[in-house]
Amino acid sequence: MASATVGYSTIIPDLAVPSRVYEMFNTTFKRLLNDTNGTSESLLETAVVNYIELDIHHAIRLYYQAFIALFGIVANVTSLIVTLSKRMRKHSTCLYMSAISGSDAVTLVIAFVWWLGRFVDTTSVWSCKLILFLFYYAIHFSVTLLVAMTAERYVAIRFPFWAHVHLTRRKSVYVIAGIATAILALDAHNLFTRTMLVDAATGRKMCLFSGLATLDMSYGYFHIYIWPWLDASVYSFFPLTMLAIFQPTHHPHRPPARCRTEAPLQRRRREAGNRK
Repeated sequence: MASATVGYSTIIPDLAVPSRVYEMFNTTFKRLLNDTNGTSESLLETAVVNYIELDIHHAIRLYYQAFIALFGIVANVTSLIVTLSKRMRKHSTCLYMSAISGSDAVTLVIAFVWWLGRFVDTTSVWSCKLILFLFYYAIHFSVTLLVAMTAERYVAIRFPFWAHVHLTRRKSVYVIAGIATAILALDAHNLFTRTMLVDAATGRKMCLFSGLATLDMSYGYFHIYIWPWLDASVYSFFPLTMLAIFQPTHHPHRPPARCRTEAPLQRRRREAGNRK
């Protein structure tokens, strides 16, 4: 599948009855073209080239991003190995932690690939689709697993006897599989609605939604108005709300852990004394 070459004249044609999405693109690109006197140089670079903050940003990304990515990959792989050890994987919490470590490692690998893109051309049609899909899938999967693990720990603290019977390792596997399936359904559209576009003026490759170059805005409205809210809800709003609810420290009236552990022993002693 060949990549599309985008010239600004192809993005801003004169349309008789433009839709809301067309109007937005027309207005934005025409304004930027007027600001640069219609030249073919990069509009983004023209707008920010004189800002020292941009130079600092590039310098930080050049070293900091690679260091964080490599260090995080090693740390998460180590965590994955530990939590999947024979002794640790018997516990349901370790299953959640291993899945979180794996998804975070995938996110950091993608970050390192993006960093390599500064020196090596790693962009293609299918890499755009696959990398964006894996990126969104990993971050959404990780944060949803964190909520599920926190909810399980909250139930185990509040209802220890019920949790001992019902919160089994097998059920945790089912929960993780259910979350994986739900996130797959949420993010699978990136495999079909993303492609690589090439800026005709600068030769810069961009991963954007399909149809932008031909003004086929079938996915434009979704990516501009719907997807940002879905992404923010799954990655930010929902986890923050759930974590605030399930944090055990927000429930000071729960019985102390010592009382919950001593009660069965005291009951058995009392029953043994009665039999005597």
